[in-house]
Amino acid sequence: MKRNILFFIIIAVIVAAGVGYYFWAENTEKTKIPESQTTMAPTKVPFKDQTRNESDAADKLSQEELAIEIRQAISTLNKAIEEKNDPMRNKMYFKFRLIEQDYPGAVAPYLIENLNNSQEGVTEYTAFILGWIDDKRAVPHLRKLLSGSEGHKRHASRALGFMRASEALDDIIGLLNDENVRVRQDAAYSLGLLGDDRANKALKEAENDPDELVRFFAKEAVERIENYKKYGW
Repeated sequence: MKRNILFFIIIAVIVAAGVGYYFWAENTEKTKIPESQTTMAPTKVPFKDQTRNESDAADKLSQEELAIEIRQAISTLNKAIEEKNDPMRNKMYFKFRLIEQDYPGAVAPYLIENLNNSQEGVTEYTAFILGWIDDKRAVPHLRKLLSGSEGHKRHASRALGFMRASEALDDIIGLLNDENVRVRQDAAYSLGLLGDDRANKALKEAENDPDELVRFFAKEAVERIENYKKYGW
């Protein structure tokens, strides 16, 4: 009898511990600091789909088929943004990266064209994708967005930072004086991604910005630039 009681007590403790861990893990996941607010900027790594085999890669599309494929993906992306369907929107992001993997340089012209779409949210998310596609043909078009709306400035500056587009350095430095605090935050963050020490003077001045996050990102950017100089990319 005592052994049975002891056995059930042990089982109960194990179950309680498992349930406790589940709720702890779930709560930890919900309270994670957004990536853009951590001291570590995301590292861009080459994208490669490990699930596809060589026969998939060998089954190449014709130029006409490829154009249709990309335009359909653009249409699906824009519809997903309109309907606030984030899973589908994110799926299209990965689709573009897969196409770029198999057909280098194919998607940028279509995404650059999509930057001119007036639908809410489309330009911003397209700029985000271009930042990760990293096709230098997008740089002048993204730079034009730096004089646009708040959303355009923020997403374009981040995309240019990810692309390490040094030709946009002065443009992004200028955003450190923007009247919109969120634009200033993203400008400081993006200058850290660029890694160009010519931004240090402006960043150190930004460390006196009235906004706490601007100061944080400016200080972090200076540290990242110094690390780039010491250790490389």
